Amino acid sequence: MKRISKSSLHWLNIKQELRILFMLYCAAFLWLIAQAIGHFHVVVCPFRLITSLPCPACGTTRGMLLLAQGHALAALKSNLNLLFIVPAMMVYTFSLLSDACFNTRFVLRNYLRFRLFFMHKTVLIVFFMFEAFVWLTHFVWN
Repeated sequence: MKRISKSSLHWLNIKQELRILFMLYCAAFLWLIAQAIGHFHVVVCPFRLITSLPCPACGTTRGMLLLAQGHALAALKSNLNLLFIVPAMMVYTFSLLSDACFNTRFVLRNYLRFRLFFMHKTVLIVFFMFEAFVWLTHFVWN
């Protein structure tokens, strides 16, 4: 029986995380297309379904659709997280295309950099403070 080292287990975990990230990315992209075509009004946020309060991510789909129509300020008013989501989606899309066409492993390298960045406690604190601010803006702007 083959022995599995810790480093190979770590690599398997990263590959699994990347697969999950890719599936979530595809699901989000398909959701955006479905919303743009069909204008569904379905609440899928579990936080909102339970508490009837918006979560920090509420308004992201609406904001992406507004951004696609050229309404940048309305999109940011819908959800400030778009400041980070749009560049992240662009980097991830170009990384996927580069990996598919040229076998560059950009997705893996960018993902590892992202994980290292968010391992710092101060980064997490600033991130959660920003998310709390985003959540509070939902009550002011919406």
